[in-house]
Amino acid sequence: MRALLSAEFLRLRSRKLPVMLLVIGVAVAALVGVFAFTSSQKPVDDAQVEKRRAQCLEQIRRGGRLDPRIEEQTCSNQFVGDRRFRLASALPDITRGVARQLLPVLAVVMGASLIGAEWASGNMQTLLTWEPRRGRVLAAKLAAGGAAAFVGAVVVLLLLVAAVMPATLARGTAAGANGSFWWSMAGLWLRGGFVAASAALIGMTLASIARNTAAPIVLWFLYGIAESLIGLWRNGKLRPLLLSENLNHVLGLASFGSSGRFSTMAPRSALAATGVVLCYLAVVTGAAYATFISKDI
Repeated sequence: MRALLSAEFLRLRSRKLPVMLLVIGVAVAALVGVFAFTSSQKPVDDAQVEKRRAQCLEQIRRGGRLDPRIEEQTCSNQFVGDRRFRLASALPDITRGVARQLLPVLAVVMGASLIGAEWASGNMQTLLTWEPRRGRVLAAKLAAGGAAAFVGAVVVLLLLVAAVMPATLARGTAAGANGSFWWSMAGLWLRGGFVAASAALIGMTLASIARNTAAPIVLWFLYGIAESLIGLWRNGKLRPLLLSENLNHVLGLASFGSSGRFSTMAPRSALAATGVVLCYLAVVTGAAYATFISKDI
């Protein structure tokens, strides 16, 4: 098994597509940094900002108190003229956005290519002639691909920190970015890596079943469309079972509550959502294993 894993990691190093996808991730991180810098302004007088915020809250409360989240959004920093880049509040949102929207797509493409290209080129058939234990072959490929996606995702998310530092130092503030903040960010980076690794494993297992690269990518986008329709069925009662919904919970993103109304607090814990995602992975991995050992070369 160790020899198979070593061979898979060497094969990954020789492939151009994983490197290209990593470059895309780095480029997106750089663009995020540029946007953060250009959309922020130099610090303003804190006393003046707080005075404007108090005036704003007084005006909207004249007609009765609203939900505190609505009041905060209405009298946000942008509204009262404070456009500093706030690292402690902005970085988690940026990290979650990249980890949820960009990295899964790149990971699915990478995973589908790793397996699908081997079937198309005939390398898989050659490999199975000298290593007949197909289960070990599939396990080694999934482990190497999942690990590569995890590491690549964490690297991209860490680069986001470096990308927004110019905006923080020149046009923002790091207030609130204490030790507990960075511990929570470390957990978020690991969860982002898990999301990317899960997407890569789904791409690899579907490519193993279909024996090509295009099918998993098409199925991933078709499933996203189907999920949006399933989520509307019966007032969203099936939403807690959907893959995308649980990936959102893993990252702590806003979600729909049990009543169907939008809520900024996810009702399901990250651990419970991780369990649902692992169930999805178990199903597709089991299907890939069954077809991999039963089909002829």
